[in-house]
Amino acid sequence: RAFTHSADDFKIGRSYYRHFVDAIWVVVLKPDNTERFAQMDQTPLEGTRNFPGCRGVQIVRHKDDPNRFLFVERWETEQAYKDYIAWRTERGEFQGLQKMAVSIEVNIWPQTVVTV
Repeated sequence: RAFTHSADDFKIGRSYYRHFVDAIWVVVLKPDNTERFAQMDQTPLEGTRNFPGCRGVQIVRHKDDPNRFLFVERWETEQAYKDYIAWRTERGEFQGLQKMAVSIEVNIWPQTVVTV
């Protein structure tokens, strides 16, 4: 996606930066769901990546706890993230993840403090 400057950008030296909203999910899956999840087709993530305002998604697996995953989503605005959550909820897709999980913790980080 092309980066165009806006009023939300800030400049340090010759570089422009933008405040994004990060949604960080810590998901602990039930052991019998872990490998199926880790091997999943990435097609469902295309809906996330293509949703208006999404800048990217990364899912990583914990090195010492194979049932623990970290979802890192970057959004242009908090409203874009909320719209995405509403869309996924309407489709019933979060209920499937909830059934697979022992716990899900979501934190929203709306302000970039330092970009290097």
